[in-house]
Amino acid sequence: MFSGATGAFAGTALTAAAWAPYVLASDGSAAKTRPLPIPPLLRPRRREGTSVFRLDMRRGTHEVLPGVRSNTMGFNGSFPGPTIRVRDRERVRVEITNHLGEDTTVHWHGAHVPPDVDGGMQTTFANGNSWEPEFTVNQEAATLWYHPHSMGTSSKQIAHGLAGMMIVDDDSAASRALPHRYGVDDIPVVLQCRAVDPAGALKYDFTGYNEEGVLFPVLVNGVNVEDTTLTLRAARSRLRLRFLNASLTDVFTVSRADGRPLTQIATEAAYLPEATEVETRSAWWRPPAPRSSSTRRTPSSSKPWWRPPGSRAAAAPTPSCGSRRPTGTAGPPPSRPASTPCRASTLRPSPRAR
Repeated sequence: MFSGATGAFAGTALTAAAWAPYVLASDGSAAKTRPLPIPPLLRPRRREGTSVFRLDMRRGTHEVLPGVRSNTMGFNGSFPGPTIRVRDRERVRVEITNHLGEDTTVHWHGAHVPPDVDGGMQTTFANGNSWEPEFTVNQEAATLWYHPHSMGTSSKQIAHGLAGMMIVDDDSAASRALPHRYGVDDIPVVLQCRAVDPAGALKYDFTGYNEEGVLFPVLVNGVNVEDTTLTLRAARSRLRLRFLNASLTDVFTVSRADGRPLTQIATEAAYLPEATEVETRSAWWRPPAPRSSSTRRTPSSSKPWWRPPGSRAAAAPTPSCGSRRPTGTAGPPPSRPASTPCRASTLRPSPRAR
């Protein structure tokens, strides 16, 4: 189950100790079904021993609410951004061009890199300019993410779509033993709760969150799961799920409706000393900005088994998840307007597995 509040977490690994097919799904009210979209894997060019990645930051549009186009921002035209995959000890350069019409920067959240290339406020660059941070990857396998981190514009730019997953691989025995084929048995799951008004305008601050009629849909890999149930065809007996909460402040709770455990194998920092079963009756909590991953057994067949979270669509929103505070503000969170729902969804066995 995912209960929406606001926040961003990335990279825990989990393994589900069960052989039945599973769905990560809404209550079944979603009108459409489509395969889970996988964020594109950004391919580097090799230049003089360095892996060179290119990111182009531009404005665009994306369907956040069904049938409504929202003005967004994206890396390489993707919402969310493409996944960057690197290895420990690899020399990396990222060539980033700003076409947003405003200042920005890019922060490698969780990466062990020098301050001058970490994309903080001190490395902001203007519209029309480029920034080319270069560094040597220096950490064990981990699931990270990247996003803007400029003064006064971070929440705005992240809310409009500038966020992506970053995966670090290494040569450890643990890495070799785990599923690692991106989009096949190593699956990115980017969770976002977005504040948006009925006209499609995205909100990102105290004033916007408290506007009358603002909705808080949950997106999974960029798709609104109120409107669409997503499916994934399992092609392997084990799957690794990498969860990234790329929301601003929402907290998600992950659980299985049948109460069986998930096996957590990592946090955002590194692998756990040993795999840990998480009792999902009491839920697995994902706060803003950490990452986590899990693996789970699947049937030997390749039947559809997994659906990302959705939530019940409502003509008139109803309250559900308490209160929230926009990122960057101090003190207790403001009361959520009575009209703003907090979405939830559930991981449960698919009907064909019962």
